[in-house]
Amino acid sequence: MLKKGMTDHRKRNVFKNTLDRDIYAMKKVLKMLQEGFFTWIGELGSGKY
Repeated sequence: MLKKGMTDHRKRNVFKNTLDRDIYAMKKVLKMLQEGFFTWIGELGSGKY
């Protein structure tokens, strides 16, 4: 059962070319940076730093 889920996850992340994969990765990184930035701003506002 676990093995099937892993293969499904792998299939979903198949890209036509490396450009698609790179764009997907960049979007993911951008999203993580945005979330981290807003968390940091929130902590600044609460006076943690």
